[in-house]
Amino acid sequence: ALTDGTLISGATVYGFYGDMNGIDRVGALAVAVNDFDDIITTWSNYGYIVTSAYKIDNSTIEYVFWNGSENVTVQEDKNSTADRAKGTVIGYDTLTTEDGVNIIDDVDALNSTQITFTAITSVNNAGDTAIFATAPVGANGNTELDVVNSSDVFYIDTDADDELDIGVAEGSIEEAQQDSNDKYLANALVIGNDDEIELLIVDQGRFLDNDVYTPDSAGDVIDGNAAAEDSGSEDTDDDTTTAEGIEQFGTTGTMTKTYKAAAVDLTVDATFTGLKNETPTVEVYKDGEKVTENVTVDVAKATDGTTQNISAAGMLKTDEAVNVNIKVTMGQDLPIGTYTAKLVCGSGNEATITDFNFTVEPAEISTVGTLTGLDNVSANMTAANLTTFMSSPTVTSTVAGLNIEASFEETTNAVSGTESVADATDVWTITLTFTPDDGYVLSETAPTDAATVLSAWTAGTMSAESWTYTLEATLT
Repeated sequence: ALTDGTLISGATVYGFYGDMNGIDRVGALAVAVNDFDDIITTWSNYGYIVTSAYKIDNSTIEYVFWNGSENVTVQEDKNSTADRAKGTVIGYDTLTTEDGVNIIDDVDALNSTQITFTAITSVNNAGDTAIFATAPVGANGNTELDVVNSSDVFYIDTDADDELDIGVAEGSIEEAQQDSNDKYLANALVIGNDDEIELLIVDQGRFLDNDVYTPDSAGDVIDGNAAAEDSGSEDTDDDTTTAEGIEQFGTTGTMTKTYKAAAVDLTVDATFTGLKNETPTVEVYKDGEKVTENVTVDVAKATDGTTQNISAAGMLKTDEAVNVNIKVTMGQDLPIGTYTAKLVCGSGNEATITDFNFTVEPAEISTVGTLTGLDNVSANMTAANLTTFMSSPTVTSTVAGLNIEASFEETTNAVSGTESVADATDVWTITLTFTPDDGYVLSETAPTDAATVLSAWTAGTMSAESWTYTLEATLT
């Protein structure tokens, strides 16, 4: 069997032929394929996620990916952030815009059987043919692949200070660097299509720093974070500070916090090298903007006993390596979104601290709480009480972030009554609509206390955006 002119391994062809009007013709042909290993899955479009997904409600997540030419902020109908971490390569077929919001559908997160994390060991002078340390997925054993379309190559810089600067509009296919043990530092994620490139994501820095995929070790390839160095610290003749040589150790600095929950401390130990006679500080950023409200940062001496002077502003270099403990306090009112911390040196250099990030997700409301404003509202309330309620339909709850709006509809008008005016024997339907404030979502099931608090009311729609309850009142 053939695919694009190539024999598929493990295929068997069955045919029936005979004389038809004096010419031997094939009357029927059947192909049985027993092995699909050489057939790759491809997508119409690809993306490299640069900001980890976060939930904006119970059924929707949001994240930013690089599509090879620009960052795209999208929302996806998905009830969890699984498989949408920073560094994930996605394949998708549909991206539409609704009311200014990009909606992405039919999304797949590529795994290690669908994309290869390896190193580029050689590039031709024209920069359109690369040799890889191992044959990529889909390459049918080929290690030398050609670029057919420039749009199939994504340039990135995973060492960028700002996540939104990871994507690089213009770049080149770079050979991987080697450490002092001659190991190649993985710098590419690639999918092959026989001897051509289906997708190539190549880092423009020293290596491709990625926590989602593990490099294929074939061909002496290693993760750049495990590289052997010629020297443990950087030494220069001047007094400038560099933002290189940040090594994190101890507890990983990642955490998810619910909006309006109590303040939480996020701590991490780190070693800084290459710092000279300056006072670096730590700052927190969200979507490229510095965050100063509802966030506090404290830098102190690490517990390993290394001699270190700590100033009020941060830490002052006194020896070859600086070991410090960094604490970020996430305030109760911190808005939803993903935050990262940066080391900011006195000379203006910046560097993102590895894995030091946190996400604030919407707080879920699952109860209606104690309601005020419904004391005289019942199924047999008086016309006067309804008139008073309609003139000031204020209902409040003790639950933070929960809004309530009352609306009224006359379903049966009394024979002697005036339409749209509350009269005795009228029948009116009263509707309570519950909605969340920014930073909150509603549970998609009935509130746990509704059977008690709203026992006389009939439940209607239940979603993350609204709850409805109705009461039919026959006026007296």
